[in-house]
Amino acid sequence: MKDNDTSRTNQAITKQINANLLRSLNKKEARLLLTYQGDVEEIAPGPKVFLVGRSRRCDLVVDDSFSSRQHAHFVYRKGKFVLIDHSTNGTFVKIKDETEVCLVEQEQIPLMGSGVIGLGRSTSEESDKLIQFYCYYPPSDPHLSV
Repeated sequence: MKDNDTSRTNQAITKQINANLLRSLNKKEARLLLTYQGDVEEIAPGPKVFLVGRSRRCDLVVDDSFSSRQHAHFVYRKGKFVLIDHSTNGTFVKIKDETEVCLVEQEQIPLMGSGVIGLGRSTSEESDKLIQFYCYYPPSDPHLSV
């Protein structure tokens, strides 16, 4: 009988920890900041898709011949901001201290820290058409460590 009580207590604690960990993945305080030509856009977690491209219908308009009308979009999924490419010319992403990657045909990358995004052009090019990004994720609760 005592073992059953201990087992139920452990299950309750496990469920509580798992629920807390799950909630921590969807922190409402997380933010993605995009800087383009001196303007800053702030993206918060939520169901809204944030679209970038040449079209005036985009949330961030990048008026550049290398950019597609609806070039790429950002979503917040499973505790991370994710960039998804929709373009013809690719989306170049350089995360600080990492190697540049080129996304094509619906490829995606989770964004971490800070870096640069080029729509249809390498981030190594000197251009005012590049987008700077910075991800802010609040520190995790140390009590939730597994």
